This record gives sequence, C-alpha cells and structure tokens, in this order.
Amino acid sequence: MGLFDNEAERQRKQSLRELEDKRLAFAQRLQEMGLRSDKSLYGQVEGGFHGVALSGEEILYITGPGPGSAEDYTVARHPSAVVRSEEIFIKSEGLGGVLGFGKKGGLGFRLVLTFPDGTQGDVEIVAGQNCVLAREKGVDPVFSVKRRRGLSNVVWDFRPIEAKTAQALRLKWLELLGG
Repeated sequence: MGLFDNEAERQRKQSLRELEDKRLAFAQRLQEMGLRSDKSLYGQVEGGFHGVALSGEEILYITGPGPGSAEDYTVARHPSAVVRSEEIFIKSEGLGGVLGFGKKGGLGFRLVLTFPDGTQGDVEIVAGQNCVLAREKGVDPVFSVKRRRGLSNVVWDFRPIEAKTAQALRLKWLELLGG
C-alpha cells in the first residue's frame, strides 16, 4: 500500500479524470461546430473558470466546471457584446495573509458582457485572488482535442497576475470586445 493510496486520493484522481473527459468532449463539440479560438481570456472561478474567446467575427462566452462538479462546459455564440468594466478592490485584513495571519487583498476588474439576446456573462480577474489565462496565439488548452498528460485540470495552466498587468489586460480586452 503506497503513501497516497487511500480512498480520498482515488476519489480526487477519479474526479480529475471525469473533468478531463468533459473537457475533451467539449473540445470535440467545439471542433464539430467549426469554432476556433483566435484570442482568449479566462478567469478562475473557484475550481472552474469563466472566459471569453474571439472566434472569427464571433464572441464565445465559455464556462468550465471545477473538479467534482456536476456541471458541464458551456459555450454561447454571440455576434457582438456591450462590455463594461467594474473595478474590484478587496481590502486585506490583519497581516494581509503573511504567515497565515489575516486575509490577502486584491485589485482587479470584472468585465460584464451583455449580449444581443439579453443574456449576460462576466470574466473576473483579481490580482492576489485568482489566476488568469490570456492567450493571443498558439493552442488554446480549452479547445485542444488532445488528452492532457496525467490527471491535470485545464485551470492548472492559469497563472497568478499582478495588479499592473491586470489593468493593462483590462484595457486590451475592452478594446478587443469593443467596450
């Protein structure tokens, strides 16, 4: 019996395997729909993500579940969007998370997209709170039809972001989305 050979570890691996199976089925469905990702921006939401991808002249609003979630990946195609940006400031508490004391603060933004059919979506990027994947070229890991190595979650490709980088990203995506 190995060190990590217990029921909790088996359940964790099974949940990651199921999540990757969902992602592969979603990527296959996107390919069958003729969709591609020219540029994309994804923000982590708990174990999953919300994001936007540009596919030719269309805007794709994409959500992805976290491990163990019963939800599935979703995509909504839209010809345009009205975009507004909300500043986010989260004040730190105590020692700001240093040595485990207090709570870490954050600075960032939320892009709120209103689509022609009246539906809304949002992408939240907050330095110090969540991770982001901003992609302009190369393969979008959400759209890739190849199985990821091992038992990995696509959100593990996301990276922490600094406040100054977050603001530059906000301006860029407001311009790209016409907001």
